[in-house]
Amino acid sequence: MEAVGLDAGELNLGGNLEYLTNWMEAEIVTSYPYMGGNGLQGVITLKRGNTDGTSNQLTYTELDNLRSMIANQNSAARNYFAMDGDNFIIAKSNIASDGTNTLEEYPFNYMMMVSPYSTPFEFFVALCLITQSPEFVNALADYTKNTTIEITILESLTTTTTTTQLSGKRTVSTYTKTGSVTTDPVVTTTDYNEDPVTEVSYFTAITPIVTEARTLFVEKTVEPIFTDKTQTPDPVVTNEPDQMGQYRLINTETNQVPVTNTTTNTTTTQNVTTYTYEKVDLTENKRTVTTTTRYQTWQAGTTSLRDNTDAFLGFIVSNTGELPGATAGSQPAQEVDISQVTGFARTILEKAAECKQYVASNGYTYGATGNVPVSGSNGTIDCSGYVSWVLYEAGYKATFSGHQKTVSFFVNSPPAGWEVITNFDAIQPGDLIIMNDNEGHQYGHIQIYAGGGLYYNCGYTEAIQEAGATSSNRCRQDFNFALRATEPDAGEQNGTTATTTTTPVGGVNAGRVVEGNLILYKVPGSSAPLSPKENLVTGAELLFKLLGSSERTQIYETVMRYILYRLTGRSYGVTSLDLSIFGTDSFSSAGGLMGGLAGYLRQFAHSGEAPQSTDGKYYLMYGDGVGWPTIGNADIQWKSHHSQFNKQGKVLENGQEKTVDSVEQYVGSKLPRGHEAEYTNAEVASYQIYIEKELVDKIGEELQSVYLNKVNTDTAGLQLSMQQKWALTAIAYNFGHLPTRDGKTFKQVYEAGAGLYEINSWEHNRYIWDNWWCKLGGGAPGHIPSRDATFETYVKGIYDYSQSPAGELFARTKYIYYTAAQLAMFDYAPNKPITRTAANEQEIFTYEERSGGTVGSTSISGYEFQTYTSSNGKTYTWYLQNYGPWVNETSGGGSTMANAGCFCTTTSTIASGYGSTRLPGWGRTIYEFNLTTRALGSGCPGGVATQLSASQLTEIRNHLRNGGEVIVHVQGSGRGGTSRYTRDQHWMPIVDINEDGTQIYNMNTTKGSLNNGQSGWLSITDVFTSVNCYHLVNGLK
Repeated sequence: MEAVGLDAGELNLGGNLEYLTNWMEAEIVTSYPYMGGNGLQGVITLKRGNTDGTSNQLTYTELDNLRSMIANQNSAARNYFAMDGDNFIIAKSNIASDGTNTLEEYPFNYMMMVSPYSTPFEFFVALCLITQSPEFVNALADYTKNTTIEITILESLTTTTTTTQLSGKRTVSTYTKTGSVTTDPVVTTTDYNEDPVTEVSYFTAITPIVTEARTLFVEKTVEPIFTDKTQTPDPVVTNEPDQMGQYRLINTETNQVPVTNTTTNTTTTQNVTTYTYEKVDLTENKRTVTTTTRYQTWQAGTTSLRDNTDAFLGFIVSNTGELPGATAGSQPAQEVDISQVTGFARTILEKAAECKQYVASNGYTYGATGNVPVSGSNGTIDCSGYVSWVLYEAGYKATFSGHQKTVSFFVNSPPAGWEVITNFDAIQPGDLIIMNDNEGHQYGHIQIYAGGGLYYNCGYTEAIQEAGATSSNRCRQDFNFALRATEPDAGEQNGTTATTTTTPVGGVNAGRVVEGNLILYKVPGSSAPLSPKENLVTGAELLFKLLGSSERTQIYETVMRYILYRLTGRSYGVTSLDLSIFGTDSFSSAGGLMGGLAGYLRQFAHSGEAPQSTDGKYYLMYGDGVGWPTIGNADIQWKSHHSQFNKQGKVLENGQEKTVDSVEQYVGSKLPRGHEAEYTNAEVASYQIYIEKELVDKIGEELQSVYLNKVNTDTAGLQLSMQQKWALTAIAYNFGHLPTRDGKTFKQVYEAGAGLYEINSWEHNRYIWDNWWCKLGGGAPGHIPSRDATFETYVKGIYDYSQSPAGELFARTKYIYYTAAQLAMFDYAPNKPITRTAANEQEIFTYEERSGGTVGSTSISGYEFQTYTSSNGKTYTWYLQNYGPWVNETSGGGSTMANAGCFCTTTSTIASGYGSTRLPGWGRTIYEFNLTTRALGSGCPGGVATQLSASQLTEIRNHLRNGGEVIVHVQGSGRGGTSRYTRDQHWMPIVDINEDGTQIYNMNTTKGSLNNGQSGWLSITDVFTSVNCYHLVNGLK
């Protein structure tokens, strides 16, 4: 209590501190996992989605035990999890290139994942302070302790198999030499194929997500879908230099031959040696590289995020359907899988189904039941007799044997220990529902809830004669309360000792009574029950201030504003609940990176959008000007990639949309000379081939990823930055590979230059251009300025050519790097001014690290904001706390966004990098993100700010390099700190890092910060000075 600045006396507890214990337990059970055993247990459960598509439940074990299993490479470790602070620890598979599977420890911060679904102690305290109704708050806590939170750890595996084979012509030339006689060479030419060399690499990725959550305010379910697919792009074939051999001696043979002396006419023998020489020439050499990638991955399937505020409101009013924004209504009727129900409730449902089947098939009609158990045929049964019989068969043989119990028994004296449920939205399968009868009499009917909006009901003949559960349109409207039965003891089960009964439910209702549409709760020290509604309404602003003052309860300020709107019909600033505040899981992929790369590569394809249908749903195939049909913004050349389209898809023919089994075959029927023949632009246009954009874009993104990977492979070991790799990817995407020039690969030229000059020096870059890049050509006029442009990316980090001094790609006004002699190699080179001179060579070839970052702009509500695209391809909107339509918005404490909104604009800026368009506002919380928190003091924020250690800076560098973001909290002189970015305290978003890790990109959210050197590329050690805490962000939930 002291921690939240309150005295227990302010909460009207009547001296009963057990209320506080229950509220604390409610936070604990929603913050910790189920560990098995006795005592208080958490509700969080863990599942694992395996790389073979199966799933299994994980069991808790002690950390030392799990680590021992991992150290001993015990595969059973994959079935367990352990805890280490806020982290769950699991076993992850790490597969080496030889296929050896090694288990290693994998931690992830689960506390941040479940925080939107966990209910903090301070929330209950704030509610009790305002409502002065501890029984009301206790009921909420009891409901909270029955919530469900499930985390599924999705494990995906990518297997890349690369096969390299050399082939060509093998020419063997052989001649002999005997004395002075030399024979003509005998030449034999055959095809050769070397044995293929295969390399396999494996990459395992872990993605934990919340797949199920049921809370007071939201119900969430995610059904991940497993896919197992294999992609094999066309092989990459490169010409290799001829290998011309030299003659070498391969055999020596000495024979004795007769020699006749014609002078003496005598014959003798002498040794004569024959030498055999051979040389081997390898010509027309080709290197064929085939890459097959198997993706065993999980992706989002059906995701449901449903407003469940009726659950909360059901503790205040008896019929939430009458309130504004009602969401629940009648529950949809659907079949229930009893096998999915656990505990004693499952026993009740099994017996309810059996008993219902019996009376339906044996001719029973409505009437008094008489004795329990029921037997015979053509008898009568009523609602309470049926429920009594079900409970007898479920194990309550002492209490329910003999004459049936009436509804009044369940209302006034149910067995002790049974839970009373007064909130209709809290009922669960197996609960006994007490409700008004058909004539509106209170406590006039009882039935068993089967789940899914269905009930086991024997209240009238038609229902009795239905074999299974039936739907009810009046249950919510006529609901009084529900009972949740507990497992009977041994005395009950053997029929010897009946369970003692409890106090009447109808009059006291577990401390609650219903008056009109309001639920009233007993108040300690008072005989008059009280509705929490009046105090909740009159104390609304104080409640908002209390909730908004703590990061742990900020999310509930937004929720309670909506709750008060629904309760009163008046606006408190939130009239519709944005469910994204509770988190929406996203599956990370190469999307962010490839989105940026795709935009870069698109500049080389064509100016503007690719040709498409008038409704914008289909791309039109077009000719690229040099003979090749092409399609899409990704400039997919059909001859090279048609096999990628051997799949079902939609096409547009004569204005009619149709689905074909194979898009490749369909297009093949339209191209009269086949997929790989040359066509004029006019011919391609006449064929009118339209293919759905979704399919084309997806294949284009996959191909771009393939070529980036090829660049990574072909340049392995070189010190290349992202801008250099993207420039090379543009080359590979055009040629299908990184070509050789003058028998040399890019890597060979790079390494040769590095032997002469310092890497990335202006001389080194000039060497690469003069000896490889300038010789690339391509066959079309547009290829020459594009080579000039790609080298501008390589050296200067220019990604958006509208920012280039030479202009956009299709409107380049000059050459930056070509000399006249180099342009003379290509008779099709466009005539443009040559600007390279001996005087400016050092300037134009000097390397400038841009790390992929480019600045743009966007307009929002009439305000112009900068954007920034990072080295990982994410584009962020640079929101400012003191500029924009939100500047005068006030928090519950009276602060404006202009003077205290740095956190809100920081989170909005980072969220925009993941596609969020939600504007800054006081409802933003840290719980929107998957993240790891590093608190350096007593909390985040909290305590004294400090300088980061070397290991902490290393963690931040690695996190940024891997595509994440950092939210940092710093303190200035007003707080005893030394940060130059604030006089008080300040949140800032960090979104990028340069190649050597010395500078980071700070999107400081104060207008004017860029002009005074407090934004943009800054020293990492300067920014991370007087740090109080920081968050490592890994995407939106």
